[in-house]
Amino acid sequence: GKSRTFINDSPVKLDVLKELSSFLVDIHSQHENLLINNEHFQIELIDRFAENEFLEYKNILSSYQNLFKDLSLLRVNIESQERLLFKSNIDIEYKKKIINDIDILELKLGEKEELELEYKKINNIQIIKETISHILSLLESDDGSIILHLNLIISKLSVIQEYDEKIKILLGRLKTNLIDINDILMEFHNLNQDLSIFPNRIDFLEDRINAINSLEKTLHVFNVQDIIKKRNDIKEELDNLNTIEQEIEQFKINEKKIIKELSVVSQEITFFRKKSA
Repeated sequence: GKSRTFINDSPVKLDVLKELSSFLVDIHSQHENLLINNEHFQIELIDRFAENEFLEYKNILSSYQNLFKDLSLLRVNIESQERLLFKSNIDIEYKKKIINDIDILELKLGEKEELELEYKKINNIQIIKETISHILSLLESDDGSIILHLNLIISKLSVIQEYDEKIKILLGRLKTNLIDINDILMEFHNLNQDLSIFPNRIDFLEDRINAINSLEKTLHVFNVQDIIKKRNDIKEELDNLNTIEQEIEQFKINEKKIIKELSVVSQEITFFRKKSA
């Protein structure tokens, strides 16, 4: 049937009920009175009384809520950065050692090729000296040397050059070549004098080449250029990790600061709640 409305067991019209309801504090549904036993409900109720009684309480409570939000966000950031640091899954000290090993060598582009060439030269220096000595003998020995024969040829052509222009041209070319050969002869003499064996030098070359080879094997690369690039990549990786560690450290400093501020504000809230309870 139709709904009927009563006030104190007397039937009333709907417009009367509406007018009366504006003077009521609250209308509770069935079992809603059980909320009075709920801790959060009790605190919220006390806060409402405190806001009505103390003008500054609303700002204090809002300050606490904002600080608590900041703290929650900060802890999320700390957890995120610590997870990122953990997932990096690298041995930081090992990486630092690799960088230190590379920096100590002070590598230069193309250095390994130069070292290997010098190493081969020293290992074959006896053959080189014997070959150069033979060349010097061919060029300047008293008995039938190349230079001796060239001088003889030039001498003979000088006698007949006036009879043919082509002979004169060829004679000029031979004289020019003789000058070049004499220069080459001096260079061979200088080279022969510089060919000396220094035991310490070959030990140095072996150690440095082995050090470069060891780094190439460790880093899975094939030349000095790749070693330097790998070193820079590792350095950048470590710098990023260091930045993350610094951020975590700063986050934790801020966390302590907010916790301290929360403690002060919570004491103020407790004071006003006790006065309102």
